[in-house]
Formats: sequence, structure tokens, C-alpha cells
Amino acid sequence: MIDIDTEKVIRSFEYDEELIIPNELAVMLRDKNKNTVLIYENIDGIYIKENNKITPVVESKLDINWPNFENNKYSEILKVLYQEILFNIKDNVPIPNIMTYNSAWYRDTLLATMVLEKTDNVKILEPWVKSIDSIYDYSRAKDLKEPDGLGALMYIIGATGVNRDDLIQKIIEEIDNIREPDGSIKGKVDGWNQKYYPTALAILGSRKLGIDLNLQLPEYDDGYARLTWYLDKRISTDIKTVDNTCPYLNWAYYHYNPDETLTILGELYPLSYEIVAGETNKECFISEHYCNEHLALSHIWHASEMFLVLINY
Repeated sequence: MIDIDTEKVIRSFEYDEELIIPNELAVMLRDKNKNTVLIYENIDGIYIKENNKITPVVESKLDINWPNFENNKYSEILKVLYQEILFNIKDNVPIPNIMTYNSAWYRDTLLATMVLEKTDNVKILEPWVKSIDSIYDYSRAKDLKEPDGLGALMYIIGATGVNRDDLIQKIIEEIDNIREPDGSIKGKVDGWNQKYYPTALAILGSRKLGIDLNLQLPEYDDGYARLTWYLDKRISTDIKTVDNTCPYLNWAYYHYNPDETLTILGELYPLSYEIVAGETNKECFISEHYCNEHLALSHIWHASEMFLVLINY
């Protein structure tokens, strides 16, 4: 067992076999004498059961809802995805992957917020929303203002119900500043100028707040229109990308139009991931394989997109 923050070993186990039980948040170990150790987690903490004795590793009662999803076809998968989403909320701050990133990304958090709404857990984000001091997350660079975050942040504020009229007013002013003559907003998203995606998010976010910013969606896709399954509007597009590096894109495309190729990690656990390049990856102190493959295991956007597709079954 390793502490992610300090990278220190908490406890070592001698074992010959292991069994990961993702939907039970548990790992079972067995040595050559058939003695077993069960490591498991619940909302009260992390525990080790050995020789019929239960020892707490971490005890921290969490004030969260932990649904069983018993009325859903993919209930056991939903449990795993839900755990992966919560795993990446560190000290109430939603982070794309806590092994790789250090701060929140508004668009990733948008999808996680939708999951927390469905599970009645948006209160988890309230302390973070109260602390936000910028309408841009500056996730890629300190001077890069990606406009998709404006709508995402409006939605997050609306979903949590936190009074941030100060931020909302700044967002409205910024949208007016970057508004195009056709009623859209435009800016650089993931390296190129886009209108459709940031405008769609601004419409989604303003609707969540119950305000009308008089925005108009473009009639063409300039990049990420097929990410916007949460709007009623659909447009035809020739842009089609199967991306194993960013699998959350493909799950969003599928949600928009269910004829896409879906991507999951070929592992028992976790189900979500991202392939990263250049970022500090703490997976390296866990696994040389994952380090060499640049895998960021468990990703809040990917897990959220998967969850929001499968919850409908």
C-alpha cells in the first residue's frame, strides 16, 4: 500500500495471488499457505481484514451518497466508474487525474458535476466552488484563456447552488467581449479556434443559471460539436475521430450519435484512463509498464462520460 501524496509505502504484503474486486472496492491477497488478506474501502475508511481481525488504515467518515444502482442494467460497472470519479476529487477539488494533474479543469468537472447531480452529491464541490477566483481555469498555460470553460463554470455554479454572482457577472462581461457578429463566442480550444463547442457550453451553462445570453450556435461543426450531446440540437458533421489517447471524446461522440467506436482500458480495473505526454506521472512509482505507456489510470472525464451513457440503461 502506497500513499499517493508522499509516495511512501504504508504496508507491504507477502502474497502469491491477488484478486481485484472493483465493484466491492476490494483487493484479496493469498499467500502460498492459502492465508488470505482482504483490503477494502467504504465511506468510513480503508481497512485490512486479516486472521478475522479488521484493522483500519484510514478512518474518515465521508458525508456522501453511495448508491447501489440496483435499478440499472450495468449497476456493477456504474459502481466502479463512480468510485473512479470520486477518487479524483481531492480535498473537494475535482482533478482530471490526481496522479498526473495538480488543478481542476472546468470542462472535465462539468461532466463530473452531471454525475454528482444524478447521485445527489454536488455538495462535494461546494467548498471548491466557493474558493474559485478566476473565470478561466488556465489549465494549459497561465496566459491561455480557453472559452469553453466559461459555460462549464456557469453550469457548475448553477448545479451546486453556491452564490457566486461575482463570477457570473465576470463571465457575462467576458462573453460580451468575445462575442462574434453571428451571436457565437470564439476562442482557442485545444490548440485551434472554435466557435461551436464554447458557444454550446455557454448556452448550457446560462440555461442552468436561468439566464439568456442571446447566444446562437453556428450551423457547422468546427471541431467538437459531437461532444455536446447534452443539448437538444444535432448537426451533421464529417469530423470523426477515434482517439485512444483521449477516450472520453469517443464516449461523448457515442452519446451524441451511437455509431462510434468506444474505447476502454484493457484491464480489470480501472476502466477509465488517459494517455499523457510530458506531464509528471505518479503512475511511475506504481508500475513501470504504466509509466512507459504514459497511462494516467482513472480519469474523471472518461469515467463520467462512460457513467452518463450507461446510467441510461
